[in-house]
Amino acid sequence: MSTKTPPTRWILALLGLLGGLASVWSALGDPAPMYRWTDESGVTVYSRRPPPGTDATRLTPEPGPTAEETQRAQERIRSLTEPNSERREAPDRQGREPSEGSQQQATRRTNCEAARRNLANLEDPRITQVRTPEGETQTLTDALRTRYLDEARRVIQENCD
Repeated sequence: MSTKTPPTRWILALLGLLGGLASVWSALGDPAPMYRWTDESGVTVYSRRPPPGTDATRLTPEPGPTAEETQRAQERIRSLTEPNSERREAPDRQGREPSEGSQQQATRRTNCEAARRNLANLEDPRITQVRTPEGETQTLTDALRTRYLDEARRVIQENCD
């Protein structure tokens, strides 16, 4: 005959589940703190644990962009990178045709060079932030980097010969 009754097993299973949830909750909580201090040689040191007896400053990470800021930045980038077909292909508002080819070629060349510079910068893993056209600094997440890389490649494909 078993010494554990079914209710005891349920209690133990529930306790195990609660323990697992507690460990997951703590892992999802605050990231490990970072500290900054100056050592005896005058060198600024960054670490997860300050040495005892030092006057270390606890650093708090800047919050990431809000969903609204991300959407505004994406719309602004899209407006800057999408070809402006009205200006290039249609006659202007006064009825004049753009000079055949030269203005389009210059615009395409400019777009191509800018997209290649953007692509090179975005492929550099050391770059973790970008400045939006509004002058704000935006943290470059993996998803955002992928989206910007795709957009730069599309512009290159459309504008580079």
